[in-house]
Amino acid sequence: MLPFRERLTLSQRISEGARLRMMYPMRIPIILERREKSTPRVSREKFLLHQEALGGELMVEVRRRTSLDERSALFFSCGGQMITGMTEMKHLHSQHQDPSDGFLYVQYGVESTFG
Repeated sequence: MLPFRERLTLSQRISEGARLRMMYPMRIPIILERREKSTPRVSREKFLLHQEALGGELMVEVRRRTSLDERSALFFSCGGQMITGMTEMKHLHSQHQDPSDGFLYVQYGVESTFG
């Protein structure tokens, strides 16, 4: 499947972002992107997190939607900045949201942590 930015035109993304912000004004629209093609896919790419959510909540949601074993670690980044469990998503959104469509694009990758 093509990435979100390639699959939809800019006007479609702007429309979708505006629709989500109107329906859920207290939530942050997030698009999850794989860092590498070898990274397992997540069952969905769009997430809505409450403005007060921390990075750990995104990590839990994504882990639930993948088929990773417990020896694999998920890593998240946005705008070149690593997302930790205590990262405030509203702060990340205010700094790194896409200025054209308002989505926060988060990249994820997988590493084997035990050998």
